[in-house]
Amino acid sequence: MHNGVKLLTGLAVTVLLVRGYAMHRGQALQSLLAQAAVTALQAEGVPDGSVAFRNDLGLISRVAHISGTADAATRARVIAATRRHPGVADARWVAR
Repeated sequence: MHNGVKLLTGLAVTVLLVRGYAMHRGQALQSLLAQAAVTALQAEGVPDGSVAFRNDLGLISRVAHISGTADAATRARVIAATRRHPGVADARWVAR
């Protein structure tokens, strides 16, 4: 077998394995990441706060999209607390 074919086959198998694992464990990982934002929202007293980890294309990412009714200072504190979690890549406040 040609080396290029071996490389591409190995790459394809690796991508499939990683994708399968992400689909299998994605909900649990997303739940762990969301807990950081939920804890920050509760600590700041945001009663209607919510968090999502899906981007505009519907794909799951490590960017927390936080929403709820809060003033600018509260929003900044919630975002800062969420960003401190090692698994969260970024946090943004979005309109509902």
